[in-house]
Amino acid sequence: MQFSNQKRNLKVPKLALELDENNAPSVQVKSWGMLDDIRLLPGDKLVLHKFHSVEAGVYLSTDLTQYRSGELLLLRPQGAGRLMLGRKYGETVLAEPFGKSVSLARWIVIGAIRAVERPLGMDSPTDRSLFPSLKNTESILQHHFTRPLLCSSTYLGEVSRRLKDLTPNASLVLAASKSELSGLLEDCPPGVMWFSTMKEEHLSQHACTPSWQAGAKRLRRRAWYSLHKEIDQKKRREQYASMPLQVTTAECTSLASK
Repeated sequence: MQFSNQKRNLKVPKLALELDENNAPSVQVKSWGMLDDIRLLPGDKLVLHKFHSVEAGVYLSTDLTQYRSGELLLLRPQGAGRLMLGRKYGETVLAEPFGKSVSLARWIVIGAIRAVERPLGMDSPTDRSLFPSLKNTESILQHHFTRPLLCSSTYLGEVSRRLKDLTPNASLVLAASKSELSGLLEDCPPGVMWFSTMKEEHLSQHACTPSWQAGAKRLRRRAWYSLHKEIDQKKRREQYASMPLQVTTAECTSLASK
């Protein structure tokens, strides 16, 4: 299934912070929404880490130095409001899925999202090709994924359904980079699928953050407007200079009398 990334089709998911059976915090998706090209569905779970505890009902404020660039963050407003997701780019946090800059004076970072969790038997949350990895499966299936290769979303959805029928206690991990697989696979519980939320262009330590993501869009729009304003003014001056001199009848009479 192809998911559109156009803004008119984007929708912010409704999230709820809850405690699981082990009293560990987790984020439950209550209504569907988009994160880039990731489609979240009701019932999906967002796996938290680097979570800041609650003391006396107040969430502790945090800085951004402990989070990696490209990491998906969980934000809580100071005051009334709902939970929101944002992604770190340098010293900036952009809200998902629309990419607007987040004011850290208004929003508090209370944790990071490690992965999207959904039961086996469901499709991949994105239409991109990903690297899969398996755990707690039959040897013949495990051998098939010994060397992870990029697989299409259609193939990964079929793998998820086959695992549910053959080995329902298996663990399936999907990521855009091989380096993300091992760490997720160690902690992935049985019977579920984990999808890494790390932004693909930030998985390599040598990757550069695109300037349009890290910079202020307002400043870029002003620079663009100023440049094109100068170009338009230069074109107008050239047009006026090339136009023939037009003298009215009254001006001709005045010049002749002199």
